[in-house]
Amino acid sequence: MNHEHEIKVKKEEGSFLHLLFFFAFLSLLLLLGMFIISKSLQNNLLLDYELIATALAQEKMEEVVSHKAYYGFEYITPEIYPEEDFSEDFSMFQRMVSIENVKSENFSRASSDSGYKKVTVMVSWGGDKKQSVSFSTLLTRY
Repeated sequence: MNHEHEIKVKKEEGSFLHLLFFFAFLSLLLLLGMFIISKSLQNNLLLDYELIATALAQEKMEEVVSHKAYYGFEYITPEIYPEEDFSEDFSMFQRMVSIENVKSENFSRASSDSGYKKVTVMVSWGGDKKQSVSFSTLLTRY
């Protein structure tokens, strides 16, 4: 028995166009995937910076509160706590302490010593220091 097999090549119109659309779609998916990965890495880095800034602010706040406990209320003045720039590993961070006398009724700024001081520690970072973390507490003479 002699069987002849015929192979017919079917010519499809637009196969090149389908291929072009497929690669365009694949390229868009890859770009989207890279964008999502990039954003998640940036968010992780931001969380790391916030964690470091929080620790630096908390450290300074504990220092101020301990100074009040050991040296007294009058020792807590803005001159004692200058603005700090860090070196090496933390060079992108800057720490500032703000101390102001406040009224006992509403804790708004007081013009004279009222026996209450509002202490705010702010740690900022970034090229133009746009990001920041701050803590505030109230110290009393009593």
